[in-house]
Amino acid sequence: MINSRKLSDERFVLATRACANLAAAAKLKPMTDLTLLPLNLREGYRSSSGDLIVQPAIDLQPNQFAGAVGETRLDVLLIETGLPLGLDPVFYFTALLPRSGRLRQLRSMRLWLGGVDELHVVHDPKEHPQMTSSFSVGQWLREVQLPWTDETDRQAGLERADALLIAD
Repeated sequence: MINSRKLSDERFVLATRACANLAAAAKLKPMTDLTLLPLNLREGYRSSSGDLIVQPAIDLQPNQFAGAVGETRLDVLLIETGLPLGLDPVFYFTALLPRSGRLRQLRSMRLWLGGVDELHVVHDPKEHPQMTSSFSVGQWLREVQLPWTDETDRQAGLERADALLIAD
């Protein structure tokens, strides 16, 4: 029998490491002025412009962040870890985007890594074949076209991103 508390802790530890690795690649900084942020947005990293927060999550319920995102009007990227039995960890991203007075929630996304500093959060095309856009990770999340040229490039970018996120 698997101890669910240990599994939860391991998932959070891996998500925390992935968050730190993504923050380093995207040139985000650890949060320092926490008094101005809601409690549930204080565990991660922030862009220098302050328009993007990246933080680890576990057993995510995006609605628990909806009020905080609406209040701050910041893009939030939450990282969770899936631990498929006998396989490497899989990192899933949830983007919370306050746009035009509404909160857009995009779940089960993955990180794609292209060339130097080319970080994108993308939908899995197998699950969402109609999607033609991704989100470039920088000072905020900017919607752009899909970054890959073909299936081989897509798969290679996902593998590079997984390697970045899991690195010690």
